[in-house]
Amino acid sequence: MNFYLAIKRSIAYGCGALALSFTVVTHAEPVMNLITLNTPDSAGYANWLKGSAKAIGKSNNAMTMGLCTPMAGAEQMGDHYLFSFLIPKKPRGRIARKTRRCKRKWRS
Repeated sequence: MNFYLAIKRSIAYGCGALALSFTVVTHAEPVMNLITLNTPDSAGYANWLKGSAKAIGKSNNAMTMGLCTPMAGAEQMGDHYLFSFLIPKKPRGRIARKTRRCKRKWRS
């Protein structure tokens, strides 16, 4: 009888741990966008990007952007990578309260 009770408990604890792990995964959010492009006119594209960076960053919700032209290691020669780091969303609920508490402790 104790053997079955131990099995039930281990299954219940395992399901609880699995459920908790799924709640942690749901709070993940993207922090970076990466766009690969291949163009024969890289200088023209870079100039266009400099002029349009403000509009693209605002529509993308990006805090910083950049254009990478690799000398080696690209999938194809002539590839360019437009990257943008996104502004993280403000935490809500319990996470926000815990974060505020930590900030108060560090300030004092």
